[in-house]
Amino acid sequence: DTHRERDDQLLDEVCSALASVTKTHPEPVADGFQTHIETFGKLVQSDNNNMRRIGVCIIDELMENLQTHCQRYLPQLLPPLVQFCQDPAPEVRQASVYGLGVCAQYGGAPFQQAAADVLPAIFQLVQHPQGRMEANVHATDNAVSALGKVLEYQSPTIADRTGAMGAFLSYLPVEGDVEEGIEVHGRMCTFLERQDPTIMAEPNRWIPHVIKVFAAVIGTPSVDEKVTSRIKELLNGMQQSLPELVNGTVAALAPESQAKLTGLMSA
Repeated sequence: DTHRERDDQLLDEVCSALASVTKTHPEPVADGFQTHIETFGKLVQSDNNNMRRIGVCIIDELMENLQTHCQRYLPQLLPPLVQFCQDPAPEVRQASVYGLGVCAQYGGAPFQQAAADVLPAIFQLVQHPQGRMEANVHATDNAVSALGKVLEYQSPTIADRTGAMGAFLSYLPVEGDVEEGIEVHGRMCTFLERQDPTIMAEPNRWIPHVIKVFAAVIGTPSVDEKVTSRIKELLNGMQQSLPELVNGTVAALAPESQAKLTGLMSA
């Protein structure tokens, strides 16, 4: 056990070191990555959950820091990320679906070609009946975040965009993985600021839900100062454009939630 813990710690440090090098020298790392793919492949094929997690995390870090430089490797890396979204270990599923979100953000055309395989893997986690259980919630939250990235960066790849946006919004708020919560609630603000057609087509359905999400996350670690400021602007804008809907929704909330919303709007 001690040796395994030491190996895990060493691999985590390798992952951090690779992330640092990739951030500062993305092009040389992208050029040299091909020669090391087999090494990372051995990690993700390990019987040890943590080895698989670290192997996937290394792929995630490299792609996130290489950004568009990662596109040449997507045909090799997307299939294992899709496969490991069904891994029995939730920490491996979490790392894998996080990687799919990174691929959606930076993957461009190579992602579009693989979207037919990627989207079902994301939806399977988002819609898992036990997704909010403590053991699974971080994987599910990361799947919702990945779906948000597909909606923002790869919208043409989604056959039923209205259904996908509905699945994204319906899951909110994200409260398990705080880091992803900030990202996801910020992305929800982006969709509202852009007056997303799915939301605007059914304001009586989605605006009350969005307001309830705002009430749930204001003052929690699931939003930062920047997202809170955006929420304030959106609430005040909704108050002006849809006063009856906003007032009726707020009035139906618990007193504590009402106080959070009205306090933010008047701050």
